[in-house]
Amino acid sequence: MSRIISLILQLAGLSLVRCTAQNTPFQYHLDIRGSEVLYRLEWNVSQDQKRLTFRTCLKSDRLREVSVLGVGFGPYDEPSNLDLVMTMIPYETTPVFLKGFTDDERVIQLESAVKHDNSGFYWETPDRNRFCFGFERQALSCSRHGYSIDDQTTRLFLFHQFDTLRKLREFYSSRGPRFTAWLHRSSKLRNEFEGFWMGDKKVQFSSIPHSLTRVQLIKSPLEQELRETYKGSRNFELTVNEVEIPKEETTYWCKTDRLPQFHTKQHIIRFEPVLSESSKGFVHHMEVFLCTGPNRVAEYNGPCNSEAKPMGLRQCRQVIAAWAVGATGLSMPKEAGIAIGGTGGIQDVVLEIHYANMHQVQGIVDNSGFRFFLTSRLHTFDVGVIELGLVYSPRNSIPPGQKKFSLSGYCDNRCTDLALPAQGITVFASQLHTHGTGWKVATYHLRNGRRLADLNRDDHYSPHYQEIRLLQKPVRVYQGDSLVTKCTYDTTRLSVVTFGGISHKDEMCLNYIFYYPKTDLELCKSEVSQPELDEFLQQMLKCKSIRCKCTLNPPSKSDFPILTIEHRLTKRNVEITNSVKYSGSVESKFNAVDWMQADHAEELAHFYSNAVLEMHCNNSAGTRIPGSAIHVMPTQVSQHPIPVTTLNKLKCFLPDK
Repeated sequence: MSRIISLILQLAGLSLVRCTAQNTPFQYHLDIRGSEVLYRLEWNVSQDQKRLTFRTCLKSDRLREVSVLGVGFGPYDEPSNLDLVMTMIPYETTPVFLKGFTDDERVIQLESAVKHDNSGFYWETPDRNRFCFGFERQALSCSRHGYSIDDQTTRLFLFHQFDTLRKLREFYSSRGPRFTAWLHRSSKLRNEFEGFWMGDKKVQFSSIPHSLTRVQLIKSPLEQELRETYKGSRNFELTVNEVEIPKEETTYWCKTDRLPQFHTKQHIIRFEPVLSESSKGFVHHMEVFLCTGPNRVAEYNGPCNSEAKPMGLRQCRQVIAAWAVGATGLSMPKEAGIAIGGTGGIQDVVLEIHYANMHQVQGIVDNSGFRFFLTSRLHTFDVGVIELGLVYSPRNSIPPGQKKFSLSGYCDNRCTDLALPAQGITVFASQLHTHGTGWKVATYHLRNGRRLADLNRDDHYSPHYQEIRLLQKPVRVYQGDSLVTKCTYDTTRLSVVTFGGISHKDEMCLNYIFYYPKTDLELCKSEVSQPELDEFLQQMLKCKSIRCKCTLNPPSKSDFPILTIEHRLTKRNVEITNSVKYSGSVESKFNAVDWMQADHAEELAHFYSNAVLEMHCNNSAGTRIPGSAIHVMPTQVSQHPIPVTTLNKLKCFLPDK
């Protein structure tokens, strides 16, 4: 029997590797529930972040029937172009290490054994219900079908297969009167088996039991350094209490609360979410705002947009905690903490929770919120949070049917010049945020017009996985620097315009940056100016009525000295006044344009890149920082001449140092 299995393996070009126990403790782990099984993935990252070590385990009551266990690495939620690593588990012989990939059509393809890097491969059965295998791989893949691991979001597909090899064994070991029947039954199984592993038959990855999860595999070195810093610290919780989630698709819920009484200043050194098991999937994101005004705020527990909401809550704008779906907690660096207490002993806060009830389910009760860890041994600096990106406004909207439509929000150099200290600030963490159509986000950092290293980026961003991530290296931002947050959206499945706004069906483009020392700058965002947008939409609607090709070419930045922003906006208002008016809201005008016609979507993208902006350079009281510019031109961001993916491939030809 074992000779037959060995022969099949040789024909397939597979190699046998003996079990070698792995005793190294792992830095990170994930538990993922699948169909009838529980997966566990553990991994380590080398100090130079060039090599990773993995251990993949499967727990199941049907362990004796498992024939395949593996993991696929990829950039997106669809199982196409995956980099596959797996082990085949024959009976009466040793598990085998395999590599492969899925093609554009999600069909599994196996690679020849000569291409395998099976260093570090081992297998083990820790108990009767668990099977594990381990392997190592380079972060950079030089394979044509490989996936390079970086510090951005990676999709992991954990998969397994029951029965295939067990039934094959039964085919070969059957004897007596049953043999003919087994031959008839199992010849098909054998063909499927050989086709599956040898490429004679197309096998869709989706036909195999699997589970998808999203993860950042290469994390900041600070992650390990700060892992134990809060252990043993005092902690307290701020949560809602038995809130029945409204059946509306989008609800922002506000609850006022009081921090524990601290007569002396304290530093929060970590916060983490407290999530109700019953309401997981309904809580989209949460924030806690510190109230900084001179007066106490009235008690309130209800929808944030209710007329019953107290006016005094407007003084509660200073963010001290934030969470979004997929995130965990955030530990502060050893030199900084979030300041609370020491202002009379009592401080009010507002806990805001965004509930996304897309299927309008009733009767879901929530008790979510935050857990805070704090110390009275103050760190050197206070931590602040700045919100970058786009204002929640329908002026920033996305046409339907677009694969790669981008919007950018600007934090202009004139705002940072006024609001930041002379020594600058140190950004140590960042949370990128969009709603459902966002798939790529980056914040560019510019100084004197020159593009520096990106402050943060995720080319494989998922709206279902929005961590607050410690940066690989802290970033210094100085007076006069510009920060441009660009979000790319996919609306190919939509037939209507997606508006900027707070609803789950609307879109956002944000980056919350955590930094020190704290300043008064709380928000640095932009939106396109209303007069210019009005004129653009007027022209688009006029073009629609006379079936013309519409072109609108706003002046470039080089024209700026000739035509000031004020003159330009005044000119727009005069032109709109003297032209045929199309009445209605911004939303109705957007909806009246046929965005699938001609180059309308492309023209809108060009307009957004060149139109006058309305800047919001605000303090924690929600008011504009005195002297900050109201209207600015977009900061031009130079593109890298060589795409990142191409640069990675070029590294494959460089000698390894």
